[in-house]
Amino acid sequence: MTPPDLPSLPVWEALQRPIAFVALVLLSPVLVVLWLAVVLTSGRPFLYGQTRPGLHGRPFRAWKIRTMRNGADRDVTRQLGVTLADPMVTPIGRILRDTKLDELPQLWNVLRGEMQLVGPRPIGFALQTRLEREIPGFSRRLAVKPGLTNLGQVCVVENDAGTGLVADWSRRFEAEMHHARHRSATYDLAMVAMTVVFALRKVARAVGRRLARRTHEPTRSGRRLAPGRGAGPVGNSMRVATRRPLLGVVPEHAVVAADARPGAIREPRRGPDVRPAPDGPRLSCIRRARPPNSRADEVGAASCARA
Repeated sequence: MTPPDLPSLPVWEALQRPIAFVALVLLSPVLVVLWLAVVLTSGRPFLYGQTRPGLHGRPFRAWKIRTMRNGADRDVTRQLGVTLADPMVTPIGRILRDTKLDELPQLWNVLRGEMQLVGPRPIGFALQTRLEREIPGFSRRLAVKPGLTNLGQVCVVENDAGTGLVADWSRRFEAEMHHARHRSATYDLAMVAMTVVFALRKVARAVGRRLARRTHEPTRSGRRLAPGRGAGPVGNSMRVATRRPLLGVVPEHAVVAADARPGAIREPRRGPDVRPAPDGPRLSCIRRARPPNSRADEVGAASCARA
């Protein structure tokens, strides 16, 4: 039974089930794309289910898109929280967690009546038990159905699973109780709209970062330069010269990097065993290596010495 200080909205709660069904139908193409992304990058299964406390503490199975490697749930410390930096989080899982898209399968829980669109987030039993000891009145969040989203989802961006765990959940609990005391259909719809905008912005930023990385990735012809440099079929790339020995000037293992534009030569890189040339007159010419005892070689050496 809902406490008297928390409003009850039976009609609105009943309407959320058909809303969840329509949302699942409309989002089915997105779920198919996510299924392919997860299965192709980290294998099966696609969904991950965990038993969590629901209304009045009754257990139910909450569904999410799997974002961690298989077997990660065996570590009991992860039952208190997981951050994006956790090494067991898969690359695609890091994106899904950041954008909150891993929560989409919980629309099925809303359709079954185990959850609602907006409400306290369902957490594991171990975390619920610990926070009840640390935060006064934390058990009151079980007086309403858990929700797919809430104010903490869009305002507290990243979970804190370390020393700041209690402080992090104190803020989230305050936001959850504010919604529980003032919940209405208007409040819930506003929260859903905020969550959609939040997720779209996160997706746009993730795509933008990915495109930016691809722009600066090395190409087959060399390292990519800043936009606007270079022309022709080479574009903005930089070519790396073949390793050819230069007598008296560059060691055999040195690499000379030259820009695509003619005449632009970069400083050669020195290896660990290369010593700086002694002080003295600089050579005015650079000639390529020729077979020893070559007549042309002797002539070239004499002309360099005279210069």
